[in-house]
Amino acid sequence: DEEAEEPISLAEVAFVNRKPMSPSVSLNQIAPTTRDSLLVELVTPSLDADGDFVDYEYEWFKNDEAVTQISGSIVPTDLTKKGDQWRVRVTPNDGYEKGEPAEATVEVINSSPKLSLSITSTLARSADDITVSAFVSDADEDEMVVTFRWLLDGTEVQKRSVPTTNLVTDVLTFD
Repeated sequence: DEEAEEPISLAEVAFVNRKPMSPSVSLNQIAPTTRDSLLVELVTPSLDADGDFVDYEYEWFKNDEAVTQISGSIVPTDLTKKGDQWRVRVTPNDGYEKGEPAEATVEVINSSPKLSLSITSTLARSADDITVSAFVSDADEDEMVVTFRWLLDGTEVQKRSVPTTNLVTDVLTFD
């Protein structure tokens, strides 16, 4: 009596991963100033044909130089400066392979200076001196000139321009 041998079957399964698609990205500011942080926005997130979760790697460049201290999607305001050209490269990764990166670029523009005024009296009599103080600040640290124009019944009676970096005072004296 001979025993029949059963055929042995072997099957090979090959796992093939497909790269995630390139995302579409932009930066949250069209014309950022020194006071603005930069934030990557995923206009169209990456899709993965295998259904894998897609994570993103961020590489930042300032004036074409890599900025290695930033690894996330935000550049804080303390790193932005007027005239800087910022570029971000966003690379999708499904845990197995990286997809094609997408990039967005923006230039940091001039910030408007801030001005606050204080005046000694809004009800001055004709013989009273009137003093006005101006505090100005500029995030770009530009040189500024404050111009004081004093009007009496719509007619200019005194004008003075003063270069300043922060606080300047002017006095209108009636003789």
